[in-house]
Amino acid sequence: MLLGVFGATVQLFSTVLSKFGIETAYADGTRAFDMERRDEAEHAPAFLETPSNPLTEVFDISALAQIARDGGALLVVDNLLLQTPALQRPLELGAGLVIHSATKYLDGQGRVLGGAVLARAVR
Repeated sequence: MLLGVFGATVQLFSTVLSKFGIETAYADGTRAFDMERRDEAEHAPAFLETPSNPLTEVFDISALAQIARDGGALLVVDNLLLQTPALQRPLELGAGLVIHSATKYLDGQGRVLGGAVLARAVR
């Protein structure tokens, strides 16, 4: 499930990953109950950018993470615009995975590629 993601991410899921049988559903991340009502959300990870790019929509990471956990899934947060845990800490808010893009932080034009994917500790 994709919530408030950049156009290139939508393109990746709908064009490239669909060729490998990966189906994608979309929901309005500003309305957590939209995600909660989706049957296909169960066990499927939810991907979110917050604040979103380019609209800068802000999402309730805690609420969306709880809905994902209740469905047996992970909430994956692309911390694109805030870029570091200094400004937003999605793992502390319940996200299962966080993606930090060094590409935009270091360059902004796509000439440099880098980043990090962080996960919550599993007990």
